[in-house]
Amino acid sequence: MSQAEAEPQARREARSSRHPRPGIRRQHDPFYNCSQRRLADIADEDFVLWPIVEGRGFHLQVIRLCTDAGFVPRVTQEAHGMHAVLSLVAVGAGVSVVPESMRQFRPDQITYQPIAEAGADFPLCLALHQPGPATVAFKEIASYGGFE
Repeated sequence: MSQAEAEPQARREARSSRHPRPGIRRQHDPFYNCSQRRLADIADEDFVLWPIVEGRGFHLQVIRLCTDAGFVPRVTQEAHGMHAVLSLVAVGAGVSVVPESMRQFRPDQITYQPIAEAGADFPLCLALHQPGPATVAFKEIASYGGFE
């Protein structure tokens, strides 16, 4: 038995980019050791997503990225919350596209890979309610660093 066959088959992969997203796959996947993945490479996979009511902008961007890559994702599972989505990925229910910030969730079971497509990043913004002194200072620091 080869080393690849001996390793647990529960390991999957997820793709990401700037505040990116991932997709998912098994270790015996021929693209397993690639540094980046094209979404077209996973067009035939089952997808795990979250309901559109839970994150309309992010959900629609994933759908747009897939359609721009030439396919409509076959969504076979929906889960509430990114941890639930990734838990389904970890048990082999499908692939997903998630924020890069999720890379530390179950790294022993999920492989995260950057998405190669342009536009595979998600703009973030700061939501404030009556900013206090600490928030004002943070905003000044963030804008100084070019994050505004």
